[in-house]
Amino acid sequence: MQRTAIAPLVEQDAGVAARAQEVCDALAKWWRKQASRVADLPTRRDLNAVRSELLGSFGKALLPAGVLDRFALAGVVATWWTDTLPDFKTLIENGFAGVIDGWIDAIADAVEDEDGVGPAFDPFAHKLVLRMMADYVKQIEEAKGEVVRLKGEKEAFEQQNSPDDADEKELEKWNYAKDLEQQIKDIKREKRDPLAELRRLERAAAKKKATDDDKKKLAAAQAALQPIFDQIARMEAELTPYEKIKADLSLARARFRDLTAKFVEELKVRCNTMADDLKQTLVLELFAQDLREGLDVALRGKRQSLIHFVHGLWDKYATPLETIQEQRQKLQTTLAKILGGLGYA
Repeated sequence: MQRTAIAPLVEQDAGVAARAQEVCDALAKWWRKQASRVADLPTRRDLNAVRSELLGSFGKALLPAGVLDRFALAGVVATWWTDTLPDFKTLIENGFAGVIDGWIDAIADAVEDEDGVGPAFDPFAHKLVLRMMADYVKQIEEAKGEVVRLKGEKEAFEQQNSPDDADEKELEKWNYAKDLEQQIKDIKREKRDPLAELRRLERAAAKKKATDDDKKKLAAAQAALQPIFDQIARMEAELTPYEKIKADLSLARARFRDLTAKFVEELKVRCNTMADDLKQTLVLELFAQDLREGLDVALRGKRQSLIHFVHGLWDKYATPLETIQEQRQKLQTTLAKILGGLGYA
C-alpha cells in the first residue's frame, strides 16, 4: 500500500462513517427536542434563555458519542448561534414568514449587486434557494452554460487562421471574422465603380424599352465581375457559421438575462404560496441544516486529524527493521573504509 492510499481508506472506512453517523443521529435527536423552544420564540421572546439552553445542552447530547471533544462541540454550536442570531431576532419580531422575507431581501440584493463590488454571497447557493428553487437554478445554470459554450465557439472562430508572420501584439488583436468582413468591404470599395456601373446597367436592362445592346452590356459586366462575386460568396459562406453562432449567443444571453431577472419574483411567489405551518417547518429545517453543516466541518477536521496521525505512523514504521539494520550496516562499513583511508582505523 502506498502512503497516498491512506486518506481514501480513512474517508471510505465503514467504521469511521458509522461513528460520524452516531454524532449526526445524536444531533437529530437533540434538535427534535429543542426545535420547539426555537418555535416558541415569537410568543415567549426569551432569546437569552433559549441561547443558554441550546448551548448548554448541545455538548451534553453529542459528547457521549465520543467523536468530538467538548471544545469542538462548543465551537460548532456557538458559531451556529452567532451566525443565526440575526434570524432569531427577526423571528421574534416578524415570525417565520419574516425570516423568509429577510432571506429573500438578502438574495435580491445579491442578485442585483447595484454597487458592482460583487455580492456578499452567491445568491443561487443560498439555503432557501437550494430548497425552493433547485429546478429554476438548474435552468439558469443550463442557460449560463450555453452562453459559455457559444462564447467559446465564437472566440475559437475568431482566433483561427492567424497569419504565420504575426507578432504577439498582432495575434492578441487578431479576429478572423473581422478580417473576412474587412476583406469583403475592401473588395467592394475597390470595385465600387464597376459595381455602380453594373447596378446602372441592371436598371437599364429592366426597363420595358431596354434594347438587346443594353442586355449584352449587362451580361458582359456581370461576366467581368463574376470572379469578384464568387470571391465574396466564398468569404460570406465562411462567415455563415459565425453569424449563426452570434445569433444563437444573443438568444442564449437573452434567456439567461430573462431567467435571472425573474428569479427573485419566482422565489417570492413560491414562498408566499406556502401555508404558515409549512413556513415554520421550512425555517426550522434550514436552521438545523446550518447546524448540521457546521458539525460536518468539525467531523471533516476530525477525519483529517486521523489521517495525519496515520501518516505519522506510516512515516515512522513504513521501512522494515531489517532494511534499517542493513542500511545501518552499510553505513558503518562505508564509514570504516573512510576512516581507514584517513589513517584513523
